[in-house]
Amino acid sequence: MAALRRSLLFVPGGEPRKLERAREAGADTVIFDLEDAVAPPQKAEARRHVAAALRAGGFGVTEAAVRINAPGTAECDADLEAVVESGGRTIMVPKAERVEEITRVVETLQRLERGRAGEPGSKLLLLVESPLGVAQALAIGRCAPGIEALCFGHADFALQLGLPDADPSRGIIYHARCALVLAAKACGLAPIDTVHLAVKDEAG
Repeated sequence: MAALRRSLLFVPGGEPRKLERAREAGADTVIFDLEDAVAPPQKAEARRHVAAALRAGGFGVTEAAVRINAPGTAECDADLEAVVESGGRTIMVPKAERVEEITRVVETLQRLERGRAGEPGSKLLLLVESPLGVAQALAIGRCAPGIEALCFGHADFALQLGLPDADPSRGIIYHARCALVLAAKACGLAPIDTVHLAVKDEAG
């Protein structure tokens, strides 16, 4: 059964204190971010911090997930290896837009998981952040086992389109959000909406 993911909290993977505090945040899922929240020179160090947090456990009913670096990057396979070796089960795959890239991630995970004790199979949350990803959402949502959700990232989507206004509540961004919900439901997956960037606006 898929986890109940009503609230998801992104935590920078390179900040050990925030990783520690995430255990008490109260979110359904905490996502340790190895991608956008970590500068390239700090990727390896952040990976070690996240692996240590996963091994330490103590998250209770909160699901611990990791946003890896995008498929096709130099960091992706190293991230996958670190997550599997430290007992991580849930992986957010950013820049999800091509079937062949998602299937390669799944094949890499299956190879890494062969020697892992316990229940096999990682859970994948596919983060769609581009016009191509929205157009291919049905295909990528059905392309491999273990996919549980299609998520939308409006900031990078707006950036790719060169939009001066990245308001997710209107225009083509709102249209893309709706399209992703339809694709997710057609695939039997959970749709997860875009991030709330105004972190001090608790009502929004």
